[in-house]
Amino acid sequence: MRTLVIFFLAAFLFVCCNSNQTVAPEGYTVTGTAEGCTDGDTVYLCRMEGFLDVVPTDTTVVRGGQFRFEGKADGAQLRFVVPTHKGSAVAMTVMVLENADIHVALTAGGRADSIKGGPSQALYEEFLDGSTKISQQLQMAWEVANDTVATDRMRLNAEITIDSLMELQTNYRKQFIISHIPSAASDLIFGQCEHDFSDADRDELLRLLGEQQPQYPAYRAAMEEKKVKSGK
Repeated sequence: MRTLVIFFLAAFLFVCCNSNQTVAPEGYTVTGTAEGCTDGDTVYLCRMEGFLDVVPTDTTVVRGGQFRFEGKADGAQLRFVVPTHKGSAVAMTVMVLENADIHVALTAGGRADSIKGGPSQALYEEFLDGSTKISQQLQMAWEVANDTVATDRMRLNAEITIDSLMELQTNYRKQFIISHIPSAASDLIFGQCEHDFSDADRDELLRLLGEQQPQYPAYRAAMEEKKVKSGK
């Protein structure tokens, strides 16, 4: 009898301890609306290849004023949502596709697009916010460095500023990845920025990613590339 009581107590504690844990979805569902689209219009889910080459990976049709995509994602991936009307794109926005419930509301011209996605969406937006602020400072410095009216001293100072900001940008990206390991977002950002890092920084990031989250696609692709280059 005592053994039976202990058994049920252990089972009860196991259920209680696991009842508050969030179970990750096995796939993704993307639902949304697009201003300027009507029932029967086509919506594309696309990835970027090379230099501004948008390649469709899935399509759906607007029904009841909404569109819907379903599937399974390998980690977190950037995807463009492109709704069309009479064969022409009426909007385009980028989102993070991952196994989660995602809702997209698109407006003509992207005036007030809304994306409510999984955890990687919020992290990627936070990353972009910080990176964009540094990029804006870089743009201003580039303009001075290439301004034929500016004095030599102004252009020299601008070039020094550019070097400093580029180092700051690289360090920001590296530290953001490290501070958010383990996460699918850190793998996504690594995949975007890996070739901007020095060999030493890239190797350090690969080591950390491999120790804590080797299951994600950017890490696997980088290790495969490294293996091919080494001839092993």
